[in-house]
Amino acid sequence: MQAFNVKLFLSKSAADVQAAANQGIAASLIYSPPSEVETAPTQIRVAFDGDSVLFSDEAQRIFDKGGLSAFQEYERANARKELPAGPFAPLLQFLAENQKSDPKKSPVRVALITDRNSPAHERAIRTLRSWNVRIDEAHFLGGVAKPDFLTAFRAHIFFDDKEEYCKAASTRVPTGQVFMPEQVLAPGEITVSLRTSDTPFGESQFLVVCSKYLGRDFNPAEADLSRWFQLNLADLKDDIRKDFLEELEVSAVGTPRGKQRRSVSAKDQPKEKLKVFLDRLLAKHKSRNSGSSND
Repeated sequence: MQAFNVKLFLSKSAADVQAAANQGIAASLIYSPPSEVETAPTQIRVAFDGDSVLFSDEAQRIFDKGGLSAFQEYERANARKELPAGPFAPLLQFLAENQKSDPKKSPVRVALITDRNSPAHERAIRTLRSWNVRIDEAHFLGGVAKPDFLTAFRAHIFFDDKEEYCKAASTRVPTGQVFMPEQVLAPGEITVSLRTSDTPFGESQFLVVCSKYLGRDFNPAEADLSRWFQLNLADLKDDIRKDFLEELEVSAVGTPRGKQRRSVSAKDQPKEKLKVFLDRLLAKHKSRNSGSSND
């Protein structure tokens, strides 16, 4: 599927859907469609849930751990930070590339139908704008049932990650349940198969490049590398982070294995060698610029 550049995999086989998701492909389990459905006659209309679909499951983990108040406080504190991309972000980008500038003449119409509401809507909107995609309709429902909105939108298909929401939606419109990759290791970690270029110069890109260095050693090192990014890169100015990640990626592509990519380290372990290299590269780029943090 990767060789054929597959953008979307749909199946009634859960095993096949999971296998596709594990390869980083947008994949969903298709529910039996309703006996009667009214779709838009002149456009393809696609509706998405937000968290764990277009965005990562970061917010869901906060909610599961601390409840609604913790989730809302987290979203307020991080309102100006982009949400990490989720498994269906590449599909959204692909659809956006096929939209016309005039929404009325576009062959594709896209809706975001999510349980997020104020204050959590701000971060979602900022993220979508930063991705340079057009959402034709955005409904922040805060727990209001989704089926009526899907019917009114006349969706050809709706993607959600929660089984109970998918079952309810499938009585109105064709519905697919989004699968997450099985490589998720622990709370706070994101699998490499979810990385996309839709959020440039962020943690996702950093971890993808690190995975090129480490190969099969990446999974056990991912949590530590994620912490390194948050401590050292997350608050840097965008231009410093951009230059750092571009040079890191060139290095990873140019010297993918063997002693050429090694850096001097007391411990002869791939992760430790990489972290020494990261520290040196960071010092190099910070020395080139005056100031190292965002206002």
